[in-house]
Amino acid sequence: MQGSAPAVTDGNQPVYFLIDSTGNFLIASNHADSSGRDYSVYAINSTTAVLTEVQGSPFTIGQTTGPQTFLQIDSSGQHLLIVGESLNSIFVDKIDSTSGAITQGNMTALPTMAGTRFTALVPLQ
Repeated sequence: MQGSAPAVTDGNQPVYFLIDSTGNFLIASNHADSSGRDYSVYAINSTTAVLTEVQGSPFTIGQTTGPQTFLQIDSSGQHLLIVGESLNSIFVDKIDSTSGAITQGNMTALPTMAGTRFTALVPLQ
């Protein structure tokens, strides 16, 4: 690859990033999106490294307030785990491996004021 890809600016102040297990999508947690949409997904061009926002992005996680503090993809590459610190919740959404689209899944409430910021996935034997 020669040169550099153009900068992506979306005004959402993305702070946490991860790339899915296929290397095809970049997921960014947004902290300043005034619409209440909490994360964006970009397709990664494998030749040029240019990022293109996927259809439907940015995506909403459950309620529409509060910054997400951590993102993680499970070992199957099919689920996105999102910690909502100010919401005292963990969300588990589904990732479409073809389009990069995120479908809202389940939410687990945590004890009030839990302050959870990270997750760790441990494979079951």
